Amino acid sequence: DVHGKEMLAIDVISTIIKGLIFEVFKEFEMQKCYLRERDIRWVLCIPASWHDDARWFWKAATKVRCNIYISNTKSKSL
Repeated sequence: DVHGKEMLAIDVISTIIKGLIFEVFKEFEMQKCYLRERDIRWVLCIPASWHDDARWFWKAATKVRCNIYISNTKSKSL
């Protein structure tokens, strides 16, 4: 962290994702757009070229640590 304390990479990534979600809802509130978390479908795009370990890592950071459902479907490339 900013104080030199070591953190697990999965905790860093999940904290970033949680922070982004918090900022989105803060902006919604400022714009008087009151949405609930269940009203939003979040999408995490993981490049198909990434190694399976990296793909698993990002899915774990969002699914387990942020409690966001991740679909296992792959989109077709254009």
